[in-house]
Amino acid sequence: MLERIEMKNIDNIRIIRFSQNQNDFISLVLPFEVINELSEVREYAKHPDGYQRTPNKNHYLKVKSYVLNNKGDYKFPSSIILGADQQKFIHDFIQRDGCGEYLSLTKNKLAKIFRVVDGQHRIEGLKLAMKDDQNIKDLLLPVIIILTKENKKSTELEIFTQINSTAKRISTDLAELAKHSHQIKETKIEEKDVVMFICMETAYRLKEKGANSVWNSGIKFDIHSEVSLGIVGVTLFCESIEN
Repeated sequence: MLERIEMKNIDNIRIIRFSQNQNDFISLVLPFEVINELSEVREYAKHPDGYQRTPNKNHYLKVKSYVLNNKGDYKFPSSIILGADQQKFIHDFIQRDGCGEYLSLTKNKLAKIFRVVDGQHRIEGLKLAMKDDQNIKDLLLPVIIILTKENKKSTELEIFTQINSTAKRISTDLAELAKHSHQIKETKIEEKDVVMFICMETAYRLKEKGANSVWNSGIKFDIHSEVSLGIVGVTLFCESIEN
């Protein structure tokens, strides 16, 4: 599967680097095949730095159906947002010539160098659709890469939360929990957030780890999932402990 990447020109991908409030980003366009091969969704509790939920099957199957039912007329103008470790990424992949900066992605091409921050359902749906339509591997998609400092990975979690709690109606409870974990490692967590972290971690462990506990089906973590079982939402549960 990775051999197909070698047929692509991924040695001279032009980029634009920019900053917002001391956060560094890269804007570029990549073929879907490259995004699919070089990025991964890091799920909470399945990866040390994970904060995503398992992709929702109904959501990505809708993307697949949209693509296959509208061949030649489907559109994905919104950017896929990826995360990458700043120092290593700049050192290993960014080159410069007389025309400016560009990416050369052939080095370490077997590694998953990107973390999917936003767009996991589009990626999963396109991946399934590509099995029926090989032209999808050449589909050009706009991409924003968040360059994350090694000791400031909570910034990536903050961006994920901002995107999904304001622009979309999806639960960001696990992302908040992961963000607090990173803030503790970075020694930048505030006292009020320590209390919320303890409350959320308690709720998570009661629900996810306590199979025989009444709270296993009592706390609702993913309130926007298609099947949302539970008596009380995690926010209200945490507030009841905190107060």
